[in-house]
Amino acid sequence: MYRGECNKTHGDSKTRLYRIWKQMRIRCRCVTNPTYKYYGARGITVCPEWDDFAVFREWALSHGYTEELTIDRIDYNGNYEPDNCRWITQAEQARNTRNCKRYTHDGITLTHNAWARKLGIDPASLTERIKRHGIEAALSAPRRNARSIQTTIITPVGRQRTAVCE
Repeated sequence: MYRGECNKTHGDSKTRLYRIWKQMRIRCRCVTNPTYKYYGARGITVCPEWDDFAVFREWALSHGYTEELTIDRIDYNGNYEPDNCRWITQAEQARNTRNCKRYTHDGITLTHNAWARKLGIDPASLTERIKRHGIEAALSAPRRNARSIQTTIITPVGRQRTAVCE
């Protein structure tokens, strides 16, 4: 037996998944960690069964973990536990921050930038609309400089008419 062999547990300590597991636990438990105030200080914990990396690894691999994904809590006030966690892309993670503005209009909730894309305007223009007219008016108002498309319609009798579509 060589030195250190008796201490070997899972052999994954150099993997990305292990670093995710370790950082998750540090955020929730280490009061000297700069991010502790956003996790452990708010009462967010890691479930006891995930104290064992092998159990966490088994859950991660059976729930879609790949090297490009990050762990996400579905309820951001909830704990790190199997029923409240999922794997998402970094882009999705960026939209999931607490300081990301979300608006609901006609039963649809989107981020500020997603509403701007949906309305076909720049996010800064949407910000101005909201300041001037309020959220409801800003999200329901049609685009001001929308281009009109002229279409020629030929009716059954051979007459032409022009329709303007926006």
